[in-house]
Amino acid sequence: MKIKTILPFVTTAILLASTTATQAAGYAYSGRAIVVKTSTSGIAVNIGDTGNLPSSGGSIVKDVSSLDLGLPVGIPLPVTPLTISEIIGDTLHAETSGAAGVTTSRAKLKRVNLPIAGLQNLAASSVSAIAGASCNTNGAVKLGGASNISNLILNGQPVTIKGTTNEVILNQSLLLVTVKVVANETTKVKTAINSGSIAVNGLHITVKDNLLGLISEDIVLGSVKAGITCK
Repeated sequence: MKIKTILPFVTTAILLASTTATQAAGYAYSGRAIVVKTSTSGIAVNIGDTGNLPSSGGSIVKDVSSLDLGLPVGIPLPVTPLTISEIIGDTLHAETSGAAGVTTSRAKLKRVNLPIAGLQNLAASSVSAIAGASCNTNGAVKLGGASNISNLILNGQPVTIKGTTNEVILNQSLLLVTVKVVANETTKVKTAINSGSIAVNGLHITVKDNLLGLISEDIVLGSVKAGITCK
């Protein structure tokens, strides 16, 4: 009889201890960093991709050399291995991490030289993006992000970046295509006072086919996401 009486209390104590430990950890993390995201003619390729951060947090780092891209053969421009190796002259770096109530994601590449339909080229010394999500002392979520683009050149002309969010650098309609370039493209989502996420694209280039009305090329340099649910 004593065993039957004691076991329910023991079980309850274990469950309470487990719940307390879970609440002590308390945070649920989400994050991802991709150095280059491309979609051309419906074929998508991510280069320097950390993948998704586990909800338990941790750290994921992805460094990729332009000589070790491992891209499939036969992908249309501008996503062929030859072109990508021209785009990226140095190691690509991406990282995402979550710990102690803070999620951070970063992506960076240097020496960008990108041929785009409708443009002669797009070039930059470097493109980087960072996104962060954290918890205030009152349990509310705080979101922040930024991008840094050095020495941006479009069609051989230098372009000054103001540093504002969702800054449209170019929106040019030609006969067959419309080319749009956006810097520091930022999206914030708060699902509750204690839960939210932020996505930042360092540089986002789209080419729309004016005849079909469809996006034929979609390229993001420095794509990062960070999210958290606070305890």
